[in-house]
Amino acid sequence: MGNQCCATGRDTKVKQKAHDRHLQRSDSEYRSGMKSRYKSGQLRGGDDCERFDRAFETQDIREMVQLLNSNQKIDTLDEAMHPWASDPQTVGALAATHLAILASSDNDSSASQETQGSSGKKGGKKSKSYRNEIRKCGGIPPLVRYLQSQEVDRNEAAVVALSFLSVDSSVNCQIMYDNDALQLLQRHLLSKKEGMRAATASTLRNIYVLNMDTRREFLGGEALPHFLRLLDDPPNSEADGESPNFDTQFEALFNVEDLVTVDDQVVPEFAHILKQAGILKLLVALEKSEQQDEEVREFAAEMRDRIEAAVPSDTDRVAHN
Repeated sequence: MGNQCCATGRDTKVKQKAHDRHLQRSDSEYRSGMKSRYKSGQLRGGDDCERFDRAFETQDIREMVQLLNSNQKIDTLDEAMHPWASDPQTVGALAATHLAILASSDNDSSASQETQGSSGKKGGKKSKSYRNEIRKCGGIPPLVRYLQSQEVDRNEAAVVALSFLSVDSSVNCQIMYDNDALQLLQRHLLSKKEGMRAATASTLRNIYVLNMDTRREFLGGEALPHFLRLLDDPPNSEADGESPNFDTQFEALFNVEDLVTVDDQVVPEFAHILKQAGILKLLVALEKSEQQDEEVREFAAEMRDRIEAAVPSDTDRVAHN
């Protein structure tokens, strides 16, 4: 009993520590650098280029959404618009990138709600929520369709945009699910780019937490091994002149926790599926890795303990009986 109490206390501290770090890095590696480097007038020729310029100047979201259908080619931009996503090659992909930038600028709290004044009474309205506006203008279905495109720039712009649009919005996530995003996103877990894999996984997480059925659907899909493989992604090599990047594994641990727990309780049915998929081996490797930072190792150990407790091995059952 004493050991169990000690373990519970340790797990609570680990979870709180991990949660604090998760909040601090809400602008994660794959999202950082999302700022508009487009300048009005950079596009030359063609009606869609002119339409984009006008929409850019006036922040016309409805027009931006309409421009997602454009296949008009554009010139190479002066600077990259994103740290890892391919530069847009068409007006449509550029519109998707700009919608991602707008969605990324939303505050954590809903911008469409009224604020409380210092007296406790309702005050003025906050700036509008771009995530809500893009949804209302019908932007989510065409972005989900981009996931099926043969054009890499459209795939990557869509994943970046959907990753922002899915944050703290069950309404947006439900629309994504209704348009088959849970299935269409999964092939992008195979991307060669770590940022693309991480953004895809976190968008999937935002969708599958909608309810128990969406969790079951994802757990029963063919992409689960690729999803779990993010726990095995090695950090950047210091020999390459970069500091080790543990964010992918850290984010993956949170995604797994949200997959296997409901109301902070591990669901044995889900834990059993993850055990069969080999998650314990991956968690032990993280826990014992000398390359990993302390928080990743602690979080991995805590997750392993919780999954093993929820689904004891046959040896444990025999010993218990």
